[in-house]
Order: sequence, then C-alpha cells, then structure tokens
Amino acid sequence: GFQIMNNKKNIRNKKNLVKRQKCLIYARRSPNPDMDSTSIEKQIEEIEKYCLLNDIEIVDTYIDDLKSGKSFQGRDDFIEMYNRIL
Repeated sequence: GFQIMNNKKNIRNKKNLVKRQKCLIYARRSPNPDMDSTSIEKQIEEIEKYCLLNDIEIVDTYIDDLKSGKSFQGRDDFIEMYNRIL
C-alpha cells in the first residue's frame, strides 16, 4: 500500500517539475500601403489565443509599427527582443 501511494506522489511531483513554456510576442505592421497587413491588435490577439490553448506563458510583447521587415534597421523592438533571448 505505502509503496503504491509513494509512487503516485512521486509521479505528481514530477509533473509539477515540468516547466511551463514561455514566449515573447513580436508584432509588426508594414509601412507599405500596398501590403494587405494584419493589424497589430489582431496579430497579438491570435498569438494570445494560441498561447492560452497551449498553456504557454506570455512574458512580454514587442511591437514595431509601420516598420519594414526587409532588415533589422529601424526595428527597435525586434532588436531589443532579439538581444533579450541571446
């Protein structure tokens, strides 16, 4: 009896040791008026839904509005996020 209960307790403790995944959100809207770009709010909303469904903790959100995706130059929040994860 004791050994079985002790094993169940150990299994529960191991489950508690599994760390919840964490993420950073990055959203960007292009300055190009010809692009059919999704609003920043909608991008963040979709990512938040995904994280909620998959038990992922959102740590922080980074936004570059009206910034080109062609290079890192001028994308200050992207650079800050990139440096944070290195």
